[in-house]
Amino acid sequence: MNILLIRISSLGDVILTTPVLGALRARFPDATVTLATQDQYADLFVDDDRVHGMVTAPRRDGATFAHVLAAQPWDLVVDVQNSKLSRQIIKRLRYSELRTFDKQHGKRALLLFARRHPYSVDDHVVCRYLAAALGEAVPLDKAPSVEVRVNSRRHVRTHDLLASWDAGRPLLALVPFGAWRNKQWPSQRYEQVARHFIDKGWRVAVVGGPDNRDASRAMQDALGEHSRSVAGELGLGEITTLLSSARLALGNDTGLTHLARARGVRCGVVYGPTVRDFGFFPYGAPPYRVFETKVLCRPCHPQGGDRCLVPGRPCMSRVTARQVIEGLEALDQSA
Repeated sequence: MNILLIRISSLGDVILTTPVLGALRARFPDATVTLATQDQYADLFVDDDRVHGMVTAPRRDGATFAHVLAAQPWDLVVDVQNSKLSRQIIKRLRYSELRTFDKQHGKRALLLFARRHPYSVDDHVVCRYLAAALGEAVPLDKAPSVEVRVNSRRHVRTHDLLASWDAGRPLLALVPFGAWRNKQWPSQRYEQVARHFIDKGWRVAVVGGPDNRDASRAMQDALGEHSRSVAGELGLGEITTLLSSARLALGNDTGLTHLARARGVRCGVVYGPTVRDFGFFPYGAPPYRVFETKVLCRPCHPQGGDRCLVPGRPCMSRVTARQVIEGLEALDQSA
């Protein structure tokens, strides 16, 4: 059986697709599973024995995806992207069966505009991915954990960094950036949390992408010698290895925070304009803490948005550094 799984972007969504890989392997043990995803995420799957092949291209390069994927017939195509791009690609393919995940736009609109809460816990996006792949409902308490399988031994540069920098101190990974500005907890709060742990004998890594390089270095400068900025310095696979070495991680609702959890790290996650109902909250193992505050204007945007009409962004600013410090310490002590 030849199965194609499509999830092209974005990082957090691609990571949340990993339970589908295990479910497909269990349901169809003799099948060959090919993953179509954005080329920058390929390093997350090259060591994954649940994936037999990958087709990668830049995010918007639907022509390349379609050209390569159309070269062979597919018994089952599972589209967990469900976007204009994925539908354009699928039009070019030869397949026996197509399954597509439900984006639940109607429920989202009811919550955003009518303030009605039609969601259940089993509306988590992982449950919807699994329902599409398997053709049947899977409750959240039965869903496999999110897991990224990377051979960390390949990333010598990360190991050299960790060995040469404050070896012996536990590591706190900070993920203070994200694609949507409204989802970013104030940088000063991250620095307060980081200083608390540095004073306790920890080291702190500031993690992000190339676009975050300057802001990440500024945070390192503010925190001093026991901190390191790796934003724009390490590739995604190398960052995965670094996150795997963290004892705790703290981040916004963004892809690298999901990646830390997918590597078994206990995480604190700060939520503001987005809410549990949208289906992207953590679940299962490893343990986690969610930091959020109730305000009438929340949620305001399905992805978080970049503009806030309320002065001071209260959904984020009302989450205090002290709350987060206490939550992270309790999370660490529960290990």
